[in-house]
Amino acid sequence: MIPIIQEFIHINRFSRTGKKLRAKLGFVMHWTLSFGAPARNISRYFNNLKNQNPNDDIRDIYAGAHYSVDRFNIIQSIPTDELAHQCGSSKPYMPDALTMLGSYPNNSTIGIEMCVELDGSIHEDTFQNAADLVVHLIREEGFPNTIFTHHGVVGWKKCPLPWVTNPSEFERFKMTVNTKLEELRMIGELTKKLEELTANIEKLAERTAKLEKECEETVAPEWFANEFPNVDLTKVINSPLKTKEMWEILAITWRSIGYKG
Repeated sequence: MIPIIQEFIHINRFSRTGKKLRAKLGFVMHWTLSFGAPARNISRYFNNLKNQNPNDDIRDIYAGAHYSVDRFNIIQSIPTDELAHQCGSSKPYMPDALTMLGSYPNNSTIGIEMCVELDGSIHEDTFQNAADLVVHLIREEGFPNTIFTHHGVVGWKKCPLPWVTNPSEFERFKMTVNTKLEELRMIGELTKKLEELTANIEKLAERTAKLEKECEETVAPEWFANEFPNVDLTKVINSPLKTKEMWEILAITWRSIGYKG
């Protein structure tokens, strides 16, 4: 996954209110409808909305998104614990959105803007970067694997248009997220097993070293040879009793029975 670049926009009434999310219920995917514009431009656009004058006769725009994604960058404009004006609607929300995201989805979702190419398409690199971002937020921020398009939330806005006109691309996106999650899950399990195996190998190596030390052959100590000068030490040395401790035990035993060799 490419790094997330945090460039938080200023708190303002139009694009970042600073209000907190009430829940973590999912993601809403958008397209920027700004052909050829990179992610940083989208973030700057949201930031510039703060300059609107609510007292003039010009219709104000309320809009924002947590992330903007292009082929090369992921720009974060709003913290993930704050809401964004990304899927408001003057019409009733779609039934599935109401069921899964609550009565006001802005309160419970992360908005992700995908940048579009000059021909209006979503580049595969942008597609994959957005999928990586969703996977990251699921794994690291505790969001559920619940993904909507803007169109799927409000019902009337064809956003992202390439996915609305070709629903299979949205299905591919969700499958891509699932595949990446499963791969990371398997990697995590394999890593854990490898760590356990490595720990067991280290313990085995320590135990082996200890046993080798315990079973290390030692020649008859000088004090033993002096005390039992008539013993055929060749036979004793070639017997299983070859550790330092066993020489001492053997000497004690022979002393107790008065054996001199």
